[in-house]
Parts: sequence; structure tokens; C-alpha cells
Amino acid sequence: MDIITFAPALQLLFALLPIALGTYCFFRGREKVGLALLFIGAFILRFVMISLDPYLHEWDERFHALVAKNMMDNPFVPMLRVNPVIPYDYKAWCCNHIWVHKQPLFMWQMALSMKLFGVNEVAMRLPSAILGALGSLLVYRVGLLWLKDKGVAYVAALFWSLSYYQLELTSGLESLDQNDLVYGFYVLASIWAYMEYRNHLDKPVKWLLIMGLFVGCAVLNKWLTGLLVFAGWGTMLFVNTDERSNIRNWLHMCLALLVAIVVFIPWQIYTASAFPLETAWEQHFNYLHIITPLEDHAGDAWYHVRFMRTHYGIWLLPFLFLGVAILGVKGWLRRAFTIEMLVMFGLIYLFFSQVVTKMPAFTFVVAPIGFIMIAFAIKQIALAIFSLFALPRHFLLMVVAAPLLVLGLRPWSIASYRSEGNKERNIKIHNTEVYKQVGKTLADDYVVFNCKSFEETDMMFYTHLNTYAWWPKEQVLDSLLDAGHKVAIFKSHGNQILPEGILCNPRLLILNDELH
Repeated sequence: MDIITFAPALQLLFALLPIALGTYCFFRGREKVGLALLFIGAFILRFVMISLDPYLHEWDERFHALVAKNMMDNPFVPMLRVNPVIPYDYKAWCCNHIWVHKQPLFMWQMALSMKLFGVNEVAMRLPSAILGALGSLLVYRVGLLWLKDKGVAYVAALFWSLSYYQLELTSGLESLDQNDLVYGFYVLASIWAYMEYRNHLDKPVKWLLIMGLFVGCAVLNKWLTGLLVFAGWGTMLFVNTDERSNIRNWLHMCLALLVAIVVFIPWQIYTASAFPLETAWEQHFNYLHIITPLEDHAGDAWYHVRFMRTHYGIWLLPFLFLGVAILGVKGWLRRAFTIEMLVMFGLIYLFFSQVVTKMPAFTFVVAPIGFIMIAFAIKQIALAIFSLFALPRHFLLMVVAAPLLVLGLRPWSIASYRSEGNKERNIKIHNTEVYKQVGKTLADDYVVFNCKSFEETDMMFYTHLNTYAWWPKEQVLDSLLDAGHKVAIFKSHGNQILPEGILCNPRLLILNDELH
């Protein structure tokens, strides 16, 4: 196996060094230093991930990236294709003009990053890397407030930092990439703010405002499941008689909800007014997700439960189920936040088991809760071992957790996909270089046809050229030429064989660059 195959693994190992040092410092009593090193290592790890693939991934990173690029100049006009010179279907989210298929916040973040650091894959993915690393600290704080155990909270943060699935979301490989990762961060942040509110009732308004802000941001990324924290809070009020009878609690909930509404409603009003056709269709399309399997994303009611094997890794599932079982006993249910956490975790799986369209990352939003429960179960096992051996508890906790952390990271999977023998990846790298080179040679007023299907999105990201897959009818090409457009067409490739009439048209520029 050549050195290129090992390169990603070596980069991952480099990123793990500060995490390992931070873990040593944390369990030696230097907790702030340990957490700081954990954050640094988590960010380096994610920076490595966003740097590994020099191209746009298919579903759906390329679309998010292009819309974000166009938002750099027009943040309030979300566009996939800026200048559609041939007719399009506004209902086709893959190929239309105005793009309200997703809520905008994560793309605004990507646009800002590219405004600062240039239009490239790393800059586009950078906000997700930053938020993923910050999520490590939030997981620690949430675990600490919930279970009052620093060791458990830190191990949970380690699992989050080294989560294979989350890292591949950050890299763009897993659908729906940055969209789901950023959404998950804001949901986690809203849960953290809620817990701080409950922990600092002497300063409630501050934390209510922060909570409402993060809830609004979550909705402005993924829509109404971003309100998840209110389900946990509401359940707690329902089952706790003293809390339920206190009108102050209900007023505080309404205040936090009002702040969230102020954050996310203006965009909904604006898009409904500015882009009524597209917005009405997307609202209907969102509803269709619930009642019909769209775009072949089907599955039974157990789809998301089975997908836990990918989210957490098959080796961690026994600890997840054990953690749920232990926390579900009567004594633990009386502890602060346990009811809220179990309700939020279970509600997401219950809801999406009933949604007919199945997407892999729908339930990953509650993975922070899952990792905390996994770390809690590992601690119980470590305590059982401690009763047999006179060894430090933190030592036994890490002995049990360390191999599971490596299995959760799956460095061999990360390295294998980036190996020199991955033909699919090599084709993407080759085609991306072709698009960049064509962009350097053609003037910006060209319209380019016969790009590889869906890769017209990639070419428009890397260049200023208006690009289409395949080609239109010859009379359409003639009308474009008569209107003053310059037209270039990639030569035949794959099953996209140009007709003789196009090849013989002297007014067309045939691009001889090879597309694979």
C-alpha cells in the first residue's frame, strides 16, 4: 500500500496528539487545560477532514456550496443558478434559479467564510469544523450539568470529538453534510442554554434569551424540529406538579419561544413575499416528506434504529442501550434533566420513524445525548471493575473507553476512502481540475453545455461560467447564439454523445478536455 493511502491516517494521528495530551491533563486535575487541548485537537481533526477532498461531494454539498457562493453577493436572494438562459422548472431543487429548498443560516455562514478566505472547499466547510469543535465543549458542559460527573462528561465529549459519522458530515461526504451538522450544533446549544437556565434561576432572563436565540438558529437551519428543547422542557413541567403549577415557568417558556420566533419568522415572511411560487412549493414538498417516500428515500419504521450502527458504531450500541436502561430506572428519573433528555432522544426517533421519507442524518441531532448515555454506561462498567481491582477510577474509565473511541473514529474507513485506489474519488478530482482549467481559459460571458450530469453545479462553484449538463435542442443553441451569447460545449463523453449537427456548427466552441 503506497504512502498516499497512509497520508490521511497520519494526519488524523497528528490531530489526535493534543486530544491525548488534553485527556492526560484533564484526569490529572488540570481540567481547563484539558478542555482547551480537547477543543484544539477537535478543531485540528476537523480541519484535516475538510482538507482531504479537493472537490464537492454529491449529495448535497455541491448544491449548498453553490448557493452559498451566490449568497456572497446576494445574501437575501438564494440562487442556485444566477442567470438561467434556458427555461427551468422552479420545482426542481437540483436545477432551478431561486433556491429556498433549505433554510439559509448554514449557507450564510459558508458565504461569510468564503468572503473572508476565498471560494474553495476548505473555506466553505470551515464553519462546520469550528462549530463541530465547539460542540465538544458543549457536550462536556451538558453532560456535567446532567450527571454531575466530570469523567463521564469528558468521555462523552471525546466520543463527540472522534465521531466518524460527524467527521464525515463535516467533510461533506455524508448527506446532508454541513446542513445537518450546523443544525445539530444549534439544537445542542439550545439544550445547553436551557440547562444553564435551570441551573442559574437567579439570572433566568439572560439564559432564556440565549436559549431562544439558539432555537431560532436551529429552525433557521432545518425547520421546526429545531424546537426540540421545548418538548423536553414541556414534559418536565407536565410530570412535575410543583413546576407545572408555577406560572413563572410557563411565562419563561413563552419568552424563550418568542425570541426563537423573532429569529426565524422574518425569513419565512420575506421568502413567502419575495418568492411566492418557490416558497409555496417547498412548504408543500416538506409536507410530502411526511406522507410519501420522496426521491427513493424509503424505509420501514426501524430504519433509524438500524442506522444507529452507522451513527455510533456497532460496538457502542450495547453501551447506549445500557445507558438508557440504567437512566430509565426510578431513581435516575428523579434526577434533574434525565426526563428531558430521554424524552428528546426518544421523541426524535419516534417522530422520524413515522415520517415516510427516510434520510440518514435525521436522527443524528440527538447524538450528543446518545454519547453522554454511552459514557455513563461505560462509567458504570468501570465502577464494577473498580470494586474488583484497587485502581484509580479515571484510569479504569479510560481503559474501557479508549478502544471504543478508536472504533468510533474508524480511521481505517477515513483513510480507505481517500486511498489512491478509489476510482470514483479520482474521477471527481480529475473532473474538478478540468472545470477549474476551463474556467481560466474561457471568458465569463460563455455558456457551457454537456457537462457531466449534476457536475454543472461544481463547475459554476469553481468558475463564473454559466454551465449546463447535456445540451439543449439545436434551435435553442441557435437562439442563444443569435442573442449574443458565446457557447462552448464539452466534447462527447460517456453516454453523452454530441449529435452531428452540433459538432458541425461553426459558431460553437467544442471543448476537447476529457471528462471521465
